[in-house]
Amino acid sequence: MFASSVALNNGNGSFTLAPLPVEAQLAPIRAVLADDFDGDGRTGLLVAGNDWGFPPVLGRADASYGLLLRGTGDGRFSGVDPEQSGVVIDGQVRHMAWLRRADGSRVIVVARNNDKLQVLRPRSARP
Repeated sequence: MFASSVALNNGNGSFTLAPLPVEAQLAPIRAVLADDFDGDGRTGLLVAGNDWGFPPVLGRADASYGLLLRGTGDGRFSGVDPEQSGVVIDGQVRHMAWLRRADGSRVIVVARNNDKLQVLRPRSARP
């Protein structure tokens, strides 16, 4: 079975492959940003993607509007409801990165295929 997954470093030169939650399986993931988004001390993931390059008979793979995944601390992740996270990323996402602004706050810049950049302002943007 194919599934979007994360490779967890076991610290001894080996990795464990762990599938992401079902909410992350709705469309191809093309960009991932890892950080402690909610300040709980655990690494979470912001994932986004979509792909419109399939033949018409197959249709688009565009069911994702981005997803914040909260780290559980044991190598697993749980999806955060978009209403709670505020994440809405439309289009074919290809890259995401943190950008530090002149005032020291950080924003997430999202690069989308054949589209404008999208800027996300985290609710708790840490300097």
